[in-house]
Amino acid sequence: MDSLDTPLDSVRLPLAFQRHLASGQWMEALPIAVYCCDLDGRILQFNGRAAALWGRTPGVGDGTERFCGSFKLYRMDGSLLPHDRTPMAEVLRTGVPARDRTVVIERPDGTRIVALANIEPVFDDAGTLQGALNCLLDITERTQAHEALSAKEAQQHTLLNALPAAVYTTDAAGRITFCNEAAVTLAGRRPQLGSDKWCVSWRLYRPDGTPLPHDQCPMATAIKERRAIIAAEAVGERPDGRRFPFLAYPTPLFGDGGKLVGAINMLVDITDRKQVENEREILIHELHHRVKNTLAIIQSIAAQTHRRASSPADFVASFSGRLQAVARAHGSLYENAGRGADFGQLAREQVLLNGVENDRISFSGPKVFMNAQQALQVALILHELGTNARKHGALTVPEGKLALTWTLETEGGHSLRLHWTESGGPRVKAPAARGFGSILIEHTVRSHGGEASIRYRGRGVVCTFTLPLASNLQGDADAIIARQATGPDDSPAPSSAGRVLSGMRLLVVEDEPLVAMVIEDALTDAGCDDVAVARSTEEAMRLIKAETFDAALLDANLAGHPVDEIAVALAFRNTAFAFVTGYGRQNLPLAFRNAAIVGKPFQQREAVEAVARLVGQQHGSDHPDQRREAG
Repeated sequence: MDSLDTPLDSVRLPLAFQRHLASGQWMEALPIAVYCCDLDGRILQFNGRAAALWGRTPGVGDGTERFCGSFKLYRMDGSLLPHDRTPMAEVLRTGVPARDRTVVIERPDGTRIVALANIEPVFDDAGTLQGALNCLLDITERTQAHEALSAKEAQQHTLLNALPAAVYTTDAAGRITFCNEAAVTLAGRRPQLGSDKWCVSWRLYRPDGTPLPHDQCPMATAIKERRAIIAAEAVGERPDGRRFPFLAYPTPLFGDGGKLVGAINMLVDITDRKQVENEREILIHELHHRVKNTLAIIQSIAAQTHRRASSPADFVASFSGRLQAVARAHGSLYENAGRGADFGQLAREQVLLNGVENDRISFSGPKVFMNAQQALQVALILHELGTNARKHGALTVPEGKLALTWTLETEGGHSLRLHWTESGGPRVKAPAARGFGSILIEHTVRSHGGEASIRYRGRGVVCTFTLPLASNLQGDADAIIARQATGPDDSPAPSSAGRVLSGMRLLVVEDEPLVAMVIEDALTDAGCDDVAVARSTEEAMRLIKAETFDAALLDANLAGHPVDEIAVALAFRNTAFAFVTGYGRQNLPLAFRNAAIVGKPFQQREAVEAVARLVGQQHGSDHPDQRREAG
C-alpha cells in the first residue's frame, strides 16, 4: 500500500513528534494565529500569535470567555459583533466550515486590526461535532491598502464626475468599470458596469452613417493595438433614437512591467460644432444662390425694360429706377435681419423721393413683415405704381394726392390687403396695352394665390390687391434658396425668322413672376401658339390633368416645396420636360437626376433651344419642324 493511502492512526509517528503534538507546541510552530474551542465555545488552546492578535491572554476553559479571545469584535461596517454571533459560534451551531470571514478585532488598548477567519469544525470518530479550530490572519495592512486605493479611486471618480466631458474606463478585456454622469447624459443610458463592453453608447455609427460594431470602435482599437487614439470621429445613438456625433480619445493604461490593465476614454460631443458647420455650409450655399438670384432678377428687369423702352435714354432711366428699387428692398431686409422686411418702411422707401415725407402722400397700416422673395416683388410693384403716379397720375399736379393704406387679414392665414388710391390728378383712362407694372402686379399676386384689380377712376388710379404672406419670415436657407428668382439675360429674343417652336403648346412652372414673364415672352417670340404658366404645384397639376403640352420647363423648387409630384405627372403623361434651376443635379428629385437642365441664370435662346431639343427628342428628331414635316 502506498504510504499516502495509509490511515493516520496506523502510522507510527516519531516519539519526539508525538510529544510535540501532545504538548500543544504544534500551534506555536504555525505562522498564523490559531485557537480552538469546545462545543460550548470555551477556549481550549491558542498560540502566541493569537494572543498577540487579541492583545490579551484569555482564560483557557473559562466559561465567561467563549468563542473568541478578543476584547471586542466588530463587523466591517463598524457595528458591534457579539461574541455569540461570531463565525466561531456559527460553526459550533451548524457544523459547517466558515471560509474567509472578515472581522475587526479591538484590543484592550483601543487599537483595531482586521483579521480573516477560516474555521474548521472538529468531529470524533462517530462523526459527532466536538468543537472547532479557527485560523486568524492579520490583513490590516492589506485592508488599509485596499481602502486607500478605493479612496483614491473614489477621489478620481469624483474628479471625473466633475468634468463636463464624457469619461469612462474599462478593464483590459474592454468591460466598462466606470463612467461619469456626463457620459450617462451623452449616451442617454447608464451602462452595466462589468458587463457592457467597449463603449457607453447604445449603438455606434461611422461618420458616413454605416453601422460601427462595438468591438471595432476607437476604444476597442486602442486596447487591442495598445496605443492611444486622438480625435476619432464616430456617431452614437441613444435608446430613444437620437444620434450625436462625437470625438473619442481612448488611451490604454499600463501597470507594473508594462502590463495592460485597462483604458480610459473621453468622448467630446461635437453636435454644436456640426450644427455650426452645417449652418455655415447652408449660408455659403444660400449666399451663392442669393447672388445668382439677384443677378437673375437684374437680368430679368433689364430684359423686360429693354423690351418696352422707347429709346436708349428711356431704357437707362427705367432700368436705373427699378435697380434702385431692388437695392432699397435689400437694405430693408438687412436692417430687419431675421424678421423679414417691414412693409411700411418698404412702402415709404419706394414711394417717397429721397425718403422725404410729403403731405400729399399718406401711409396708414399695421406693422407687417414680409419674407425676402415677397419683399423684392412688392418693392418692384410699389416702384412701378409710384413711377406711374409721377409720370402720368395724381403726383403730376400740385393738388394731386396719394393714399396708401393696408391691413393684415388673418382669416384662413395671414394676407396683406393693399389699397393704392390716387385722387386730384389729371383724368385717367385705361391704357391700350398693358404695361410692365400691371403685368408684374398680376403675375406676382397670382403666383401667391392672391387677387388684384386696377381701376382708372376719373382723376386717379385705384389699385387693390390681396397678397397671402409666407409663414416663414426669417428666410431660412432652405426656403430662400428654393425660391430662386432667376431669368434670362437681356440678349435679343429669337427673331421671327427663327420661330423654331411654331405651333407648340408649352407649360412653364415658375413661382417667380419676373422669370415667368421673361420665359413666356421668349417662348412666344419663338413661335409658341400657347404658353401656360403655373405658379404653384396645385395649378401645375390642374393644367397637366386638363390639357396636353408638347413640352414643359419646370422650376426645381416652388416656394420651398419639391416638385416631385409635378415631374411624375409629366412623365406619366409622356410630356418631355427640363428643370430650370440654379441647383446642381443632387438637388433634383432622385428619380429625375438625369433629366435635362437649364441652369439659372440663362439666356433667352438657351430656354428656347432646350424646349426645341425636348420636342425633337420626344418625336425622334432634333427639330420640331422636321417632326412636323415627317408627320
